[in-house]
Formats: sequence, structure tokens, C-alpha cells
Amino acid sequence: MKLYDTICALSTPVGTGGISVIRISGEDAFSVVKKIYIPKFGKNFEDQKSYTVTLGNIIDESGFMIDEVLVTKFQAPNSFTGENVVEISCHGGMAVVKMILNELYKNGARSATGGEFSKRAFLNGKIDLSQAEAIIDIINANDEYNAYSGENQLNGILSSKINEIREILVDTVSNIVAVIDYPDEEIDDLQIEEVINNCKKALNLIEDLKSSYKTGKVIKEGAKIAICGKPNVGKSSLLNALLKEERAIVTDIAGTTRDVIEEEINIDGLKAVITDTAGLRDSDDTVEKIGINRAKKAINDADLILFVIDGSNKENNEDIEIATSIKDKNVFVIINKTDLDIKYNTDTIKNILPHSSFIYTSAKSSGGIDELSQSVKNSILDGEINIKDNIYITNERHMEELISASNHLAEVINALNGGVYPDIVTIDIENAISALGNITGQTVSEEIISNIFKKFCVGK
Repeated sequence: MKLYDTICALSTPVGTGGISVIRISGEDAFSVVKKIYIPKFGKNFEDQKSYTVTLGNIIDESGFMIDEVLVTKFQAPNSFTGENVVEISCHGGMAVVKMILNELYKNGARSATGGEFSKRAFLNGKIDLSQAEAIIDIINANDEYNAYSGENQLNGILSSKINEIREILVDTVSNIVAVIDYPDEEIDDLQIEEVINNCKKALNLIEDLKSSYKTGKVIKEGAKIAICGKPNVGKSSLLNALLKEERAIVTDIAGTTRDVIEEEINIDGLKAVITDTAGLRDSDDTVEKIGINRAKKAINDADLILFVIDGSNKENNEDIEIATSIKDKNVFVIINKTDLDIKYNTDTIKNILPHSSFIYTSAKSSGGIDELSQSVKNSILDGEINIKDNIYITNERHMEELISASNHLAEVINALNGGVYPDIVTIDIENAISALGNITGQTVSEEIISNIFKKFCVGK
């Protein structure tokens, strides 16, 4: 990447819309825009102050007006990238956008590569690596939990916690090195117990972050929920009730659902992927057997299983067999068809699934569906969470680095408790510091940086 040339790209989605925004960044951004932009009301572009907007016309090389636009100016270093930045808000037709971009190319700018604006912001110290990754999460957020989580990370909450832990460890290593390398200086003798306590303090803070990953992963990726049960108990009707739309075909014929139906659902702000599976039973039908095998895989992969029972019928061996096969999973037992007379005795199922919640619903009339949705959300998130104020690790790369750091610190603590002198363990402490630095980008390799920014769209 040429870090000092001027780049430009469309920063809003490609397609027809009311407004499109073209971003230009680089040392010559102002001079490039000046060649194609004529402000109205007698103002000159070079006199426009930073953080202000002017109305004017973009012209082509013959002086013909391409579009009437709004131009926002950001003076370096007080911009997103840390460079001179201009944003052109034009009409949203792609023909207009292409014409303006072509004029920018002619006058010295080049097309930005994927994530190049954000990469420049990182390299210029405007954001760290975890904040850059948060930008991707915010762009891709399709529910409020992901949006809040991304905004927290972008605002530096995770970075602050990582830097707090690193500072503890850097001070610890510095003290060890100072005592060893400068024995003639008036430095207090090294206290091994203090080194152990500092490492334990850092380790506890890391473990707190690691413990949030289960919830954070659900927030980012969505929980996997599988609906299972024997044929004709109302699984597809339950899916439709939860989605609040007729997604699955519903008939009185057993075995109507022959394949896995997968849909995304938003449960009070939480993303989940819910799967309606084929009824579990012995079958000689080739197509139905394929659907049943896929159902078993979906059940095995699920974070939560909604085991549906027909409450209008009496207990039966098929339900008992299914309950036995999922007894080691996280299960909600759904007693469905409460709009009819309930005849089902759940005692046997409760003995097989003693830790499961039993919820009574009528998928046909939506009775109990709201209670089920709230219970599902609470189960997936292990209760209520405060996404606005707390840190949740949502990034697998971050989790891997936290695990690495905690493993190194555990080695340090065990070694010191075993009588090893502190200078021997400094390399493990430094490795822990490095792992934490990989999260924020302080010690990360160029290869990792490049791989991260490849995931960005061109205009970000």
C-alpha cells in the first residue's frame, strides 16, 4: 500500500438511492477536490473551515456540471484517517457516482482498496486494531445487541481493559529486569510474592474477559435453536408462530416437513437461527430418511432444543425415545396444542429431562409464544445482560490471544510457586504481554493486519 497517495471510494452501498457519499483521503485530497468543485455563494473551497459543509457543483474537465453536492472538509490530523479528508454527498444514482469518481481519478486520486481508509486510521494511530474490527461488527450488525457491542468496542472499552492488564505485566517485568540488571542502584529488593500477586491479578482480569466469550459468541453469531419431535406434533406451526409468518408448510399429514428449514429470528433484540426439522421416526421413505438424518445433525449442533410434544394425545414411546436421545442437551419441552384438551402425562419425560423447562403453548392460537420467546432468550444469555456497559468478547481472534496470555501467566505462577527465580519467567510474562498486544495491534504482525482489513468493504 502507498501510504501517502490520495485515495477515493464510494462509502455508501452500491445502488440507486437518495444520497451517495464519496470519501477522499490523503495529503492532496483538498487540491484534488478543488479542481472539480465550485462552491456556491462566492466562497472558495480552500477557505472552507474544517468540520463544515458547503453547497456547490461538481464539474467535469470541460466545465459542465455533473451534480449539485454537499462537500464536508476534515483537516488532518482531525479526521477519521488522520489525513486530509473530503466527503462528497451527491445524488444516489450510480451514473453520477461513477462520473464524479472518474473526475477524481483524472485529477490525482486513485481507487481505495478494501478497508484502506480504516487501515490508514489504524496506522496513523486514530484507532487500534480491536477498534478497527469493531467497525466491521457495526457495519454487519443486524440486531441491537451486536450494534451496542460493536459501539462499545469502537469506543475503546475493550482496549482500555487490555491496556490495564498489559500495564500490570509491563511494570512487573520492568521491576524484575531493573533489580537484575542494575544491582548497584538503590532499587528495592525483588519480592517474589509481589510478582506472583501481580500475575494473579492480571490472570483474573483475563479470565473475566474469557468468561464473557460464550455470551459474546451468541451475540455475534446468533444462537442455534432446533425444533424437534415426532411427526405431526406442531413443529412447523411453532416455527411459524415464533417467526410471526407462514414460513413452513403446515398440514395434518404426518411427515409433511421432509427437510431442514432454517430461518433467522430476532428475539427481543437477540439474533438466533431457528431450525424446523423433519419428524423423528423410523421410515422406509428414502427422501424422508435423508431429512431425518439432517434433523439429527441440526439437533446435535444446536445450542438449545425445543422438544415439541402433542399435549392433546397421551404419552407414547416415540416421545420417550426422543427425550432419551437429547437428555444431555439444553432442552425446552414444549407441550403444544393447549387449545385442545390436554391428555399428556409428562411425568416420564420429566424424569428423563429433570433439568428442562416445560412450557405450554398453542402454536395455532399463539398462546404461550411470548413466554417461550422470553424464556429462550434468558436461557441462551444465561439471564439478563447489560450490553451497553459491559465488555463481551465476540471475536474468536481476541479469545485465542486471551487464552494464550492466560496460559503463559499460569506457567509463570506455577514456576514461581515451585521456587523458580523471577528472571527465568520473564519470557513467559513478555509472551503474555505480546498476546494481549496482538488484540489491540501493538505487537501484531503485518500479515494479521492485512488479513483483518481484507474483510472490509472498499469504502471503509
